[in-house]
Amino acid sequence: MNISGDTGTGTIDLLKLVEELPKNLVHMAALRDELAKRQGAVSAVEASLKASEEAQTYAKKTKADADALRHEAKAKHDAATAKEKELEANKKAFGDEQVATAKANDAAAKALVDREKSVTNREQSADKRDADLQAKLEAYNAEKATFDERVKAFQAKVLALTV
Repeated sequence: MNISGDTGTGTIDLLKLVEELPKNLVHMAALRDELAKRQGAVSAVEASLKASEEAQTYAKKTKADADALRHEAKAKHDAATAKEKELEANKKAFGDEQVATAKANDAAAKALVDREKSVTNREQSADKRDADLQAKLEAYNAEKATFDERVKAFQAKVLALTV
């Protein structure tokens, strides 16, 4: 519809314009409503795209945070595993040391018992030798006393013969 008259035909038919005006207004209103719907749809698409971009940004940030936490947890787990292995090695070394110490203590106790037996045997042997020596000394003293009496008796006989 040409209402400005610039198409080169020359004149504007106002009667025709007035007759078509209600149809054109209805058509324009329908076009306006459709344009509003389309503009709303475009706005909704733009909002959806913006929300999608924000969701992707948030997802990337969340993934990066989760990766950082996963790496941190893995590092802590590895450190804990290494510490556990170290503690197990220390525990085993301590157990081995305890066994070695117990064996050394048992060996020392056995050596002490053997020394005590040896000392007891030596004491008993010394006591027996002392008793034997005492008995021999008593026998010697008894024989010496008998010998001294015989010597005195002999000297008395010799003296009696010389007088």
